[in-house]
Amino acid sequence: MIDWLARLDPRALMVGIGLVGLAAALPLALAAVRRLRHLQLARGTLFFLSGAFVLLLAAGLALVAMNLYTYARLAHEQEAARVSMRQLDERLYVVSVQTRTGAPRHFQLRGDEWQMDARVLKWRAMGNLLGFDTVYRLERVSGRYGDITQERAAPRTVYALAEDRASTSGLY
Repeated sequence: MIDWLARLDPRALMVGIGLVGLAAALPLALAAVRRLRHLQLARGTLFFLSGAFVLLLAAGLALVAMNLYTYARLAHEQEAARVSMRQLDERLYVVSVQTRTGAPRHFQLRGDEWQMDARVLKWRAMGNLLGFDTVYRLERVSGRYGDITQERAAPRTVYALAEDRASTSGLY
């Protein structure tokens, strides 16, 4: 029964709720002004409060729709990279990294774990409502050891993923 509501564009829903609330509150406000001009204070105040209540209700519903839209925008997040691993030896792995725009790149990493660093620009609520997506740039991939003493003493492996660190043209 409510499936048609889920298929609506959330921005249209927010604007629609606001317009319906405004359309419902406007006649009440006009009636309040008319009653107050004729010094019918009780009825004028009642119409004014009714209009304010309808307007606040519509604003509250629009805010709820905005909040739900920010959750829907989370589904728009995109995959940064596909990463796969293959063990060659004890604490030696081949890591394959494939971004959306490029061919797979392969790196030999030493350690027990791997780590990928990235710069991420994530928009807050208003940016999400305006339709801005998260942008990022993958910086580097590195191997890590679980034990601190091994991390300090054993050979480290670090590879750059971004071609040019000074430019922001690498944002995906």
